[in-house]
Parts: sequence; C-alpha cells; structure tokens
Amino acid sequence: MDVITIGNSGQVIYELLNNGRIFKYLPAHYADSTPEENRDPLLIQVNETIVFFYSTGTNPDGAPVSNVWELTQEQYRGRVGIKDPMASGSSLMGLVKLVQYPEKWLPRYQRLTGEELVLGDGVPDAGYEFVRRLLAGAAGAAGQDDAMIAMPNMTYISRNDSKGNVNAIMAGLDPVSRMV
Repeated sequence: MDVITIGNSGQVIYELLNNGRIFKYLPAHYADSTPEENRDPLLIQVNETIVFFYSTGTNPDGAPVSNVWELTQEQYRGRVGIKDPMASGSSLMGLVKLVQYPEKWLPRYQRLTGEELVLGDGVPDAGYEFVRRLLAGAAGAAGQDDAMIAMPNMTYISRNDSKGNVNAIMAGLDPVSRMV
C-alpha cells in the first residue's frame, strides 16, 4: 500500500505506525527535495477543516444564518447534521476546536439574543454550552424544502458536481470563521 487516507491522523500514528502495521517509505530520489519536517512521522499529513454547509437550492440568496448560535435555536432543531463524534475522529476534533475559545462564544450569544447566557448543569463555559445545545438539537440533497445544515469536512464540497449536490460553505459565520 502506498497511500493511506484517513480522517483521524492520531489513529494512523498511534495504532498503525507505532504498532508496525504500516511504515514510512521515502524513495531516495525524493530525500534531498523533501523538507525534514515532512519526513517524520509520516511523509505527508493533511489536516481537515470542519465547516458548516447549507443548501443553495433552499437558500439561493446566501447562508440562512450569520451567527452560529442561531443553529441552537428551535427553528433548527433536527436540521443540523454531524457525524457521531464518538465514531468520527474528524467530528470529535471539530467539536474540540469549537470549545477551545470560550471567550469568543459569549459575546456572540449576547449579540444575537440580547440576554445573558445561562449554562446548563455542569457546563463550564460558553464554548461547551454551544456544543451541548448544538448536539441536543442535531438530527443536502437538491430539491429539499427544508434542508439541513451540515458540519462535515470541507472536502465534501468537491462532490457537488459529481453527486448533484447544492451545498455551499457558510463563510463569515460568526464566530466560527475566525477560529480556524
């Protein structure tokens, strides 16, 4: 096998590489032109970007929300999709990234609602509260009247043409677009 593509680089390093199931091979004719930082532990690592998609078929004028907290409101209950973070390393890492900056979440909530944020029992800060609310309400193909909002890897946008999808990335989504 020459190439492994997987959504969880930790799994590659700790389960496959460290247990001798795969090994790094750098052909000698590439050694001089390959920077040292790209040689170990693997030749190439690609980091995934998690984004929010919306359906341009349902929302031809642009993204249906401008503040990510809107996705936790009642009108989006059951309309936000994310792979199970307990089964998808990419989804888990996306959620981990969201909670790293709790100071960015609180003012965005207050800007949207005009109210103080009330944290759920045992929830330490606004970042975790956002994830708690998002997952509590979580549940496009073309032709949907009430399309879902998805939180997939950005690479899925490349399937629009081949799969007939009408997805678009929610650029400028406050505060998420400023975290990556």
